[in-house]
Amino acid sequence: MNAHHHIRHARASMGLSDREVARRAELAVEKVTDIEDRAEAFIDAISIRAAFRLCTVLGVSIYQVLDVNTVPHPPRIPVARYVGMIRRTAGLSQADLEEKIGCEKGFVQKVEEGGVDLLSFPTSLALGISDSTQSSQFQMLNMLEQASETPKAKTP
Repeated sequence: MNAHHHIRHARASMGLSDREVARRAELAVEKVTDIEDRAEAFIDAISIRAAFRLCTVLGVSIYQVLDVNTVPHPPRIPVARYVGMIRRTAGLSQADLEEKIGCEKGFVQKVEEGGVDLLSFPTSLALGISDSTQSSQFQMLNMLEQASETPKAKTP
């Protein structure tokens, strides 16, 4: 089942309208409609943070929606460190990974230094990093899920 079918089924089984789901997930109604209508919209049209919110509202896991196989208890490390680790394990330079995922020069370095919030990018970027490094999509999404649950430090 494609992501859009999972989302539509979850919404319908809860008896919620597109408008109500959008309100609860803090998304535009058009985004919810787009996600239900287009298979790739869930991974391309909204940020990872928004995808987690939408899944929470619908009572489904992002892993189920994306048909990603799960493994028990991946390590709890910062996303920036994890990206560097899987890149090096794959034998890729930062430039190699940037080319594979279609990002500008210096992007991977910023990610690995913690200067980029991957949660604000489409899910397709996280899946692209996983695929390009031949690493687990589940672990990448789990790292991002943990990061989304970690409260940000407030500046005085």
